[in-house]
Amino acid sequence: MKTSLAVTTTSAASLGLDGIFMDVSKIVMTFRGAGWGQGILGALISILGVVVLFYAFIAGIALPVVLGIKSIIGGIADVFIAFRQR
Repeated sequence: MKTSLAVTTTSAASLGLDGIFMDVSKIVMTFRGAGWGQGILGALISILGVVVLFYAFIAGIALPVVLGIKSIIGGIADVFIAFRQR
């Protein structure tokens, strides 16, 4: 039982770090001319990453929901990028 909680907590913490570091780069790209839609979504995912990182145990229990939210926000960002490149 302890191992499963440790694995989910570690997974949530790595997801939080991913949300922070990868999406800070999207915010930087926004200031280089990539568009404000990508910057806003990058900021939202970064905030979600900080929340997940600070509450890793709770997020580990709710990991499927957290992954779903990150996937939806990432999909919206991909749509913005696709329309921007078109």
